[in-house]
Amino acid sequence: MLGLTPVNLLGIALRKRKNGDRNENLDQAIEHCKLALEVHTRQDYPEKWAMHQAFLGLLILERKRGERAAYLGEAISHFQAAQEVYTQEQYPQEWANVQAGMLAAYRERDQADKPPQLTYPQFYEQESRLQAGNPCSLHLDYAVIPDFPYFMHLILLYRWEADLPDQEAQKLAQRAIAYVSCAIYDAAQAAGLSCWPSPIPNGRRPACCWKARGHRYP
Repeated sequence: MLGLTPVNLLGIALRKRKNGDRNENLDQAIEHCKLALEVHTRQDYPEKWAMHQAFLGLLILERKRGERAAYLGEAISHFQAAQEVYTQEQYPQEWANVQAGMLAAYRERDQADKPPQLTYPQFYEQESRLQAGNPCSLHLDYAVIPDFPYFMHLILLYRWEADLPDQEAQKLAQRAIAYVSCAIYDAAQAAGLSCWPSPIPNGRRPACCWKARGHRYP
């Protein structure tokens, strides 16, 4: 896709490096590519310039550091720059690869604009009607599964930026608890665990069952 130049060989090596922190390795690869753009300008080296732009888009998309909208926008801008040189007529393979990168970025951006869909949203929708309030963005600060005998518990600590009255904050907390409760099934499925909704409700939240070491837990 990107050709073989010393800077790209170094960037590829850093991208594939197993040792060290992956984000730091990707940061180093990104810095090398940006330095290369200072030498391989579009005017003097259009193909190499486009190659670095496409590689930068890929690296930034994989890094996922910082605000989601910011890094997605930066990745898309690099892909768009590469397309200025990698036209479909002259560089069909490179053009197709850049298109694939842009599609991945746009898809992730579209997902960022809407909340994840729950497989079983009924409880969350019911709780949202009972605890109505304005939408609010939450940030997960802390997550832990305590040691035995509490290993079946999951502790999540969220915060919100808005300065809410106590009653509004309580409603928001109840909506968040309802959403997380419904999302546990989806998280278990995504992790490859044998989990399914329980026919027996557990209070005002949904219950689920999963199998571990031959046992089933409610």
